[in-house]
Amino acid sequence: NVVYCVVCECFSVFFFFFSSRRRHTRYISVTGVQTCALPISVVDVKKYRALTGGSIQTAARELRYLVFKRIIRTGAADKIATTHTADDDTETILINFLRGSGVRGLIGIPPVREQLFIRPFIDTGKNEILEYLDRAGMAYREDSSNADVKYLRNAVRKTLLPIIKEEFNPGIRGTLRRSAEMFNDIQSLLLNLAEKEVDKISAPLKEGRGLKIDCSMVKSIDKAIQREIIKIVVDRVRKGSAPLTFDNVERMRKLACGDARAGELSLPGITASVSHGKFYAGRRRYLPTQKFSYRWQSARPILIKELACKVTPAKVEPPRDLTGNGHTVYLDPGSVPADALFRNRNDGDRFRPLGGSGTQKLKQFFIDKKIYCIFSSLCQ
Repeated sequence: NVVYCVVCECFSVFFFFFSSRRRHTRYISVTGVQTCALPISVVDVKKYRALTGGSIQTAARELRYLVFKRIIRTGAADKIATTHTADDDTETILINFLRGSGVRGLIGIPPVREQLFIRPFIDTGKNEILEYLDRAGMAYREDSSNADVKYLRNAVRKTLLPIIKEEFNPGIRGTLRRSAEMFNDIQSLLLNLAEKEVDKISAPLKEGRGLKIDCSMVKSIDKAIQREIIKIVVDRVRKGSAPLTFDNVERMRKLACGDARAGELSLPGITASVSHGKFYAGRRRYLPTQKFSYRWQSARPILIKELACKVTPAKVEPPRDLTGNGHTVYLDPGSVPADALFRNRNDGDRFRPLGGSGTQKLKQFFIDKKIYCIFSSLCQ
């Protein structure tokens, strides 16, 4: 997918036109701006979606904003102006309502976001813009995918909104905007209370891999604030991604506030887990789903193509300390059967701990060693 960038020097603003098609031109004629070769950022949306989960449109949106922020960091632009209209705002509120995203989603699209993104047309209807273009004799292009109702936004625009306007409320746009302003006041109050709590009960994981929270402290907080805490955690971990639905927020809240000793969730863009009284949240990373199995060969290295790594067996003298360094496993060569396989973990796998009389589930072993969720899923 391609992001087109048109530079308007007099305002020091980048205007972006997004296309979901591979076919594109490197030149665009815009009235008032000299036609020029455009700097183009090409991003692989399908690959990003495989890494983070979610829909293809959500993945494309997240990548667009990542590109935007990168441009601002380089000093090439002061602000990013997007062309969201009042119609986009109305559609967003309805979509969020249908998805059950809670108070925050019912606020709609803010005119300014993070002091970086501005929406100069957010109070202007799409028809007003098209009428202006027609009067001025200005040509424009529309992405052909906008007509495809398999995407929820298009279905809301072409099917749901016309029915609401014709049968129930011709002024639905203004009605939703007034409601959004009231929801915004409620959200601001909840957010201020929740941010104070998050700063007291959370701590970052090493290398910025996520956040951890003390479960007992979360349980003592009012349920409405608990939900806002979860949303803040998600925002800090996923950094600008689309908000989770209310149902997914609730699943994370119940995981953090429940009585289970351990548990995990994998949601769009984020992985959450509970272990030893702590709630962990980290950005969802690539989890190899392709199963692999290689015959164990004690004399030769094993190349695991699916994980892009190599396992090298070597005969060594038994060390005094068997704890290892996280990259080495010690085996008794006489105990490894001739038909042994080197494979990824399967559900229900058990092993016999050194010195123990019984067996233990491998998954429980990961939990006990706190090799959990964000890390142990790589072994699935």
